[in-house]
Amino acid sequence: RNKETINAKHKKCGKCGIVKYCSRECQIADWPRHKRSCREWRKKKLEVKNSTTNENDGFKRIYNFSSKYGPLCGSIAQHLFPNKTWRKGTIAIIHLQDLPEDCKFPRMEIESVRRADIKNLPGDFGTQCLQLVNRERKLMQDRGKDPNDVICALLSHPKTTSFIVVPFAFHDEKDPFKGTPTAAKKKTAINQFYDYEVVRIVRTINSLARGESKDLKSAKKCPAGPT
Repeated sequence: RNKETINAKHKKCGKCGIVKYCSRECQIADWPRHKRSCREWRKKKLEVKNSTTNENDGFKRIYNFSSKYGPLCGSIAQHLFPNKTWRKGTIAIIHLQDLPEDCKFPRMEIESVRRADIKNLPGDFGTQCLQLVNRERKLMQDRGKDPNDVICALLSHPKTTSFIVVPFAFHDEKDPFKGTPTAAKKKTAINQFYDYEVVRIVRTINSLARGESKDLKSAKKCPAGPT
């Protein structure tokens, strides 16, 4: 099973350094879907490397943030959309904010996360996001897979109006209560659980970004609560 995950033991793609896989077999199986975005990530990575801009460049900082915490951001997206049927035409939005100057680059943490219908995003911004998401869904469908396996996350830094869209692929469905007689009531309960998990993951990322925790294991022990 191919699943991008927060497991620190999983290996990154050797080309883009963004996507993680549980095994070489999963990486090979996912390559037809991933190769196009991999090529674009490598191009962006080279642009960032050759950029003459300073550390205040918004895109450079967001890219660095996604490189460090991409799998955790993917877990946030998965918990925001645990049911595959919720994923079409939607996107996970992760707003980033600045940390103090004495924090390590990229000096960013998560300010807020939310689910969003792409059609409600403003103007050209929404159109661009929709094109990126539909492209990833088509790549998945061309592989004979369910396009709803794809969840895209929009990482944005409102202060600099910079953003990137990162695709994640999950071939499982988290909602265990689908189709049961009391599905509506249990849906509310399970949404509350996944919202709690999102808060916990945000706390983990922010603890690492602030330097409060030195590694993932200690960061996961941070109590869930307001960020």
